[in-house]
Formats: sequence, structure tokens, C-alpha cells
Amino acid sequence: MNAKCPFLEELLVAYCSVCPVKKMIAKDQLISQNPCETDYANCPIFKEFLAKQTKEAKMAIMIVRAVNLTRHF
Repeated sequence: MNAKCPFLEELLVAYCSVCPVKKMIAKDQLISQNPCETDYANCPIFKEFLAKQTKEAKMAIMIVRAVNLTRHF
């Protein structure tokens, strides 16, 4: 018996690559709700990601400065 399961569905999905939990979102839901395509800057996950990137960049600058200071001694 090679019949396709009647419950098997195929959907075009998307997910947020910075979200800690990968939750697949049906593309038709994204279009109707439109959170990621037009107003991503207000997304709390995006804000958290941006803050983390900024914090890591500041830490990297501090480390480079500290290393450069130790080279002079």
C-alpha cells in the first residue's frame, strides 16, 4: 500500500534565525500578521539580539584596547 497519508500537508514556512526556539511559521500566517516583514524593529526578539550584538561589540573593543595597552609594557 503506497497511498499518501491523508494528514500529510506541505506548507511554505519561515522561522526567525535569532530566536532561541526554532518555531516554524506558515508563510500565509506571516503575510496576514506581517510582524517580521514590515515592523521587525519592534520585535522583542530582534531588540534582544541587537542589544546582545552591541554588548559583545563593546566588550571586543575593550579587550582589544587592553591587549594594545599590555603590548606597550
